[in-house]
Amino acid sequence: AGIRLCIVSNGLGPRIQQFANLLKLPVVCKALKPRPTGLRRAMELLGAAPAQTAMAGDQIFADIAAGRNAEVTTIFVEPIAPQDEHWYTRIKRPCERWLIRRWRARGIFPPRVGGSPDKSCLDIASASRIDEL
Repeated sequence: AGIRLCIVSNGLGPRIQQFANLLKLPVVCKALKPRPTGLRRAMELLGAAPAQTAMAGDQIFADIAAGRNAEVTTIFVEPIAPQDEHWYTRIKRPCERWLIRRWRARGIFPPRVGGSPDKSCLDIASASRIDEL
């Protein structure tokens, strides 16, 4: 389909680089999300413009905010293993759940989709920055 991928991580490098090598994907480490810096580096690596780019991630305050700040389409996905997350990520989850409930009430965040009640999807491409929501 001509879709190119790049891993963009706030991680420091060796573990993420090893994972990227296994998948044969380019990687940007130390991305400084929610700043758009890492996403811009990824777009340079891929030769892609913001209009051709989507950021998929499971953290609203890092991944989705970075995507919106870089003016790319964003896709929120549920975390795969929240019980294995670092403490500093787990601290943010209650605030994310509160925001999701608020956005759903305002019709910004779509209802849960799929066969499981714990799966959802978000595309907030209509907002240019997360602070507009």
